[in-house]
Amino acid sequence: MSKGNILVVEKDPFYSSLYQKTLSREGYRVFLAEGVREGLGLFAERSYDVVISDMVLRGEDGLSLLQGIREASPSQDVIMITSMQSIKKAVEALKLGASDYLTKPVDADELLLVVKNLLHRQNISAEHSRLVGENVLFFEQFRVQKRGLEILAMLDTDRIIDHLLDIVIEETRASGAALWFSNEVDGNFSFGAGRGTYDPAREEADRSFQKISLREQLFRGRAVLRDAEGGQHPETDLQKIHSFRLPLFHNDQVTGLIAVSPRHDHKPYTDYDVNVARVLIESGAISLRNARFFALESSRELRDPSMEIYSPAYFHQAGMKEVNIARRYGRELSFVCVEIDGFMELKKKIKETQARRLLKEVADKLLEVSRETDVLSMLDEGSFAIIIPETDFYGALMLIKRVKVALRNTLFAIDLKRELRLSASLGSATYPNDGEQLVTLLRSARDRLRRDRSSLARKLKLESRSFWKAYAHLIGLGSRPDRDAALTNCYLTLNDEDLDRIRNLFLDEAGRLGNRRGLLYVGNQSVDSSLFDYSNFSRLANTKLSVFALGARSEGSWSHPEIMPVYLDDRNIRTHRFLLCIAESFYYTFLCRPEAEGSWRVFHSADPHITHEMIGKLQERYLLQQRIG
Repeated sequence: MSKGNILVVEKDPFYSSLYQKTLSREGYRVFLAEGVREGLGLFAERSYDVVISDMVLRGEDGLSLLQGIREASPSQDVIMITSMQSIKKAVEALKLGASDYLTKPVDADELLLVVKNLLHRQNISAEHSRLVGENVLFFEQFRVQKRGLEILAMLDTDRIIDHLLDIVIEETRASGAALWFSNEVDGNFSFGAGRGTYDPAREEADRSFQKISLREQLFRGRAVLRDAEGGQHPETDLQKIHSFRLPLFHNDQVTGLIAVSPRHDHKPYTDYDVNVARVLIESGAISLRNARFFALESSRELRDPSMEIYSPAYFHQAGMKEVNIARRYGRELSFVCVEIDGFMELKKKIKETQARRLLKEVADKLLEVSRETDVLSMLDEGSFAIIIPETDFYGALMLIKRVKVALRNTLFAIDLKRELRLSASLGSATYPNDGEQLVTLLRSARDRLRRDRSSLARKLKLESRSFWKAYAHLIGLGSRPDRDAALTNCYLTLNDEDLDRIRNLFLDEAGRLGNRRGLLYVGNQSVDSSLFDYSNFSRLANTKLSVFALGARSEGSWSHPEIMPVYLDDRNIRTHRFLLCIAESFYYTFLCRPEAEGSWRVFHSADPHITHEMIGKLQERYLLQQRIG
């Protein structure tokens, strides 16, 4: 077995033969050349442990060979052979980087000793480099482990996710990263949070797998690698890794995955990069599980044991957290305040235990109409507040409607002999339109609650009337001299063309509301495309406002997909026309009663409480929630 390769460049056949025999006997593989060009050619073909060159070659200087070798490989060991008369040349060779020199006549044992010493030094240097590399790798791994410990010290879920994605991007030099949560029921993934250039709308493939085996691999804790063309590969089965996914894997359970985008410098990832990300993600998986248990225990400690709802302390903590989430991720968030009317006066007339039981029954009703993700608390006696994450202004109004219906339809027991119905005032606030801090949002919701208590709808006692009785009451007030001053300008007399024009103006306005959700009910006597004169239906296709045409079924058909028809066989529907619209900062009630041929008596108002009350009553009267889905 060869001890190594040695290149000998010597013009004298005697010394060439001597070097070859001496070195070959010791097990070295010797390659011979006579001149500079030939020597450089052989040097370029393979690697050599040592190069031996005479100082004087055929018409050439051995120093030029030395310079050429040092330029190609600065660490190459070269032994220069010189005569006693050329010692100055030998010194110059050492300055140019020669490892050692020998003088002629060359002693075979001395040559072997110099070669052995050089190879021994090379071995020591290689071992030193290996140890240095191992130390560098150890400290690099220790540094990564330390960054993972930073995550383990956190107990706030959102902070953990933010920090995990940030350091994964930093350590892998990725252009972006995202976390996808796993659904425990069906095992599918849903987007949680992203960082950098990661765009979840364009990365839907992060929830899919091209092969079932790759999905199974991920659920066993292994990585799924992706190439530049989007192809998916098992771990360690790809030379140039374009991007990759790693599971949030702890205790043999996958709770999500981290998708890592391509590097910002467009270079491929290495297996080392994947393993660095794995160490960090393992810490993140443990920390997220710990945070979940901590939040669960905290919520248990911060519940009101008698009411079985959250305490005010937890409510404020959760409220500030949800506001931060909405601010950070651009999500929707609303608050609803509910206050039992006259509760403090009622409390004076009943026992303390009866008052607590009454509040418990109210809390139970609020929990029934809320979602599991909502946070309900009683901030003061008889005053409740609800955090409703991922909910816009319109969604908050729908919760208010459910609360009002639930309280209105419930008899609350005081004792075995006494029952009563409760009324409540409600108000809502939505981030960021009504405020960007918890305190300002609660203040806005309470302001709306006070306006609800003193609203015209309350004064007119609309809540106690059915839809058509409230309809007739509002229009009938126009002929009464004792009507409220706020109704002075609420009455008109219009003809058929005026009603059509106003209806079409509202349909135009609905098309301008953009992403604001809401409802527009158009009572049009009969639902027939030929009788519905409107030219800008396409504008309604770009709005989130839901528009419904209500009326009797006629012989004609309905051909306008932008407006949903609702067929109602009802005498009042066939003889009246109305328009009810509710959206964020946009309310309108328009009620019409026929007076004479082609003439209508009209009540109109932009009062939000009247509109909300009338829409709720219309939905109850005709079961519109069930009809339209």
